[in-house]
Amino acid sequence: MLQDQILALNRIIERESKSSTYKFALLRATVDTINTYRAHFELSGSKYIAPIGFLVESWILYYYPLFEEYNIPQIAGKSKQLSFESSLIDLINHYKTKGGFSTFYNDYTKFRFDASSKQKFNQVFRLIRMTIANMPMKYFGNSMSAAHYSYYQVEKLPNFNSKCQSRFELLLGSGYFTIDEEYFNLLSTLGSLINGTDSIINKWAEYSFKASEKSIKKELILAKLNEAPTNSRQTSISENHFKKIREKSNLYCVWTGKKISDYHLDHLVPYSVMNNNDLWNLLPVSPVVNSTKSDKIPSYEKLHQSKERIFEYWSDLRSSHEILFDSQLKLTLNLNATKGENEFEFLLEKVKNHCDYLINIRGYDVW
Repeated sequence: MLQDQILALNRIIERESKSSTYKFALLRATVDTINTYRAHFELSGSKYIAPIGFLVESWILYYYPLFEEYNIPQIAGKSKQLSFESSLIDLINHYKTKGGFSTFYNDYTKFRFDASSKQKFNQVFRLIRMTIANMPMKYFGNSMSAAHYSYYQVEKLPNFNSKCQSRFELLLGSGYFTIDEEYFNLLSTLGSLINGTDSIINKWAEYSFKASEKSIKKELILAKLNEAPTNSRQTSISENHFKKIREKSNLYCVWTGKKISDYHLDHLVPYSVMNNNDLWNLLPVSPVVNSTKSDKIPSYEKLHQSKERIFEYWSDLRSSHEILFDSQLKLTLNLNATKGENEFEFLLEKVKNHCDYLINIRGYDVW
């Protein structure tokens, strides 16, 4: 059964006719969303349902670098454009004098747009959401089934809300899509291979290379497809929080319990794996321990042994930054704050489950 699913997906990637990079982007975004926002995929019958906003966000972050500097072709034919291309280029040009991709990303994650930026961003988001629902979702898998929406189904697509006040509200309020349970399990297992440079991203780069009539080097296209915005500033809240604690009292390594004067902020789930700087995921450790742990995934036993210190830091972070802390729990881990006697037990269980998935399914090194 698994072999049949792999062969079917390979056929879709290799053989289906393509007039643009939409199918590459949809598959890549689905894999990335399962990896980063797995908690938002909820099983209903034989299908998993999840917010479509996560796919839209991924598309914006994929296509922005591709059009920012070289306008790398994403559709065959010099006179043809992607449905959202003009609006995206308008947004890109708007941010060129402000600092480019990274400035846009910081504005977006903080959701602090000025009026003009917000209007341009909303237009891009709205058009990409419509494109995803009406094009690649509809035709993905045509080589395997004559029916439309054979792999993806659009479940709930409300009118776009241009008055959203937060990234949280935008992503979770923009509608839902479903995928079959077997397809979800396949992408969960093989997603890292599909997103490797020898597979889906490489195919995307090959297509754009040919669409440019070989005028833009494939290596440059690959570099742009893998480019991510810098977000070093996003750790500043955690850095300032623990700096204040150290100035007033003692800090203890979250993993060893030893008092530390010098410390690093460690990602419980490594940033290289989850791209996450949430408050719950950044805790103080000794430099030596941080170097030893590196990008390894903490085991169930390691998390359990350290849970009292983890809970203490989480409690202190929530006390100082309650709204941000709780909104990050909901957005990343689909967890509503309980504020009961065992308020952090559910959170730790979510973290343990995600670490278990990364270790046993994705094959990351255990620590």
